[in-house]
Amino acid sequence: MKVLAVVLVLLVTPLAASDVQYEIEMEKESASINTSIVSDCESNCPGFQWQLPEGAEVLSVEDGSGDIDYTVNGEILEIQGEIANQDKRTVKIQTELEKAAEEVYEGLYARTFSLPSFEEETTSGTIKNPDMVSGSVYSGFETSFAEGKAEFKGKGPGNAEINFGQGEKTEYYEFFGEKPEDADRAFQIAMGVTGIEPGFERFPVAVMPDQMYDEKFEPWSGGTYSSGLIAIRKDTENDELPVLAHETAHGLNHERLGWDQTSSAYFDEGVAEYAEFLTVKKLFNEGERDVGPRELFGGTAEYDHPDDPNRFYEVPPNGEKKDLWNYYQENDNFMKEWSPSSTSVDRSFGYAYSQLLVRYHLMENGSLTDIYEDMPEKEIDSYEEKWGFFSERMEMDPCNYSDRERFENCIEDVNSYEHSIDLADYNFESGNLDIDTVELSEQEQNRSVQKENYQESYGLIFKHLQNLFQDLIDFF
Repeated sequence: MKVLAVVLVLLVTPLAASDVQYEIEMEKESASINTSIVSDCESNCPGFQWQLPEGAEVLSVEDGSGDIDYTVNGEILEIQGEIANQDKRTVKIQTELEKAAEEVYEGLYARTFSLPSFEEETTSGTIKNPDMVSGSVYSGFETSFAEGKAEFKGKGPGNAEINFGQGEKTEYYEFFGEKPEDADRAFQIAMGVTGIEPGFERFPVAVMPDQMYDEKFEPWSGGTYSSGLIAIRKDTENDELPVLAHETAHGLNHERLGWDQTSSAYFDEGVAEYAEFLTVKKLFNEGERDVGPRELFGGTAEYDHPDDPNRFYEVPPNGEKKDLWNYYQENDNFMKEWSPSSTSVDRSFGYAYSQLLVRYHLMENGSLTDIYEDMPEKEIDSYEEKWGFFSERMEMDPCNYSDRERFENCIEDVNSYEHSIDLADYNFESGNLDIDTVELSEQEQNRSVQKENYQESYGLIFKHLQNLFQDLIDFF
């Protein structure tokens, strides 16, 4: 599941060509925010109002002539007077925020900063903390993270969310809480699916007990991605890596889907669901899981017990086939606006349909590269326009046939399609990316052969006992 929350502070005081520059240094208990407002003035530079962070103390306000008069009214800073006969003026505002950062879990902290600015004017700056792990700057800002510093640049106001702390590091993650075994495999699969390079060296991951997770995030979800941070449940019954791959795909998609200003999530969730599906399949095929993937809008899947040939697992499908059939026959279209947070009624159907979109496209085209390379350059806030964009590049109603048999056969083709896995090996410092394509072995077939061997052995034993019993009868 992906969470997005953006609050932008747009200033309307008329200042001609006013660029805004920020220098922010933060710790667990406080943050220092230095703001420079550079204005081009036609004949004079008027006074103006500035939005202060909640709870911030103003330490100084000055320009090239020295300290200048100001008043503070609530969270509004009013710069007094006008400076005449200047072509350019730089006002520097120094503030201190004595407010503790939010502790997400076990030493992982998060801070949120509003970045007030003027519409269509350049906003840029740096945010520093030696333990910075990741973050995000909204909306439409170019952002880079390296060596405890985030640099950003964009137009108009923004909102920054920064995650920092000291956890247990792997090559691609920094864990706060219990670390899953061989966790980097989740990243390799997710990046192999998307082909997107991460914006920071590691994703911070909070592995949280159920009760704490439910208090902070959606109780129905197994994991959450938000502003560079991943949270997953501690007790997920061997689903840690699949859930981690799912949320990592959201994290990689985050910047590439920045143009999408709607709340619909079918493409983003479809890619994440596909990464989760591949992880489950790979773990099952390598004997690390007893149960493989669920069929997509199919039937109940059966998986042999690895130790007992007379027992097997039954796994219900991911999405009911009758629901997909009815969705098409009734010409429904709620998927255009679907997101997992919008309603619980269509949540499971929406996840399955989203995955169907991606898996059908891969079955027909072999890759998502064509879609990722052709993402819009401008923001889209219309559900219809977004749906239209994807409709030109992928089948948005896969297996939609009026004939039931063709519908059934199409679903069967999707489920029987053999997927390969692209495993990504990425070096953040050098930017080098290596992809290793792995063909999934037929573990199901191996287990089926094992079961047949068991049955053949039991058959020979039974036949031997029958012959022995008949010899006893003949003897007496």
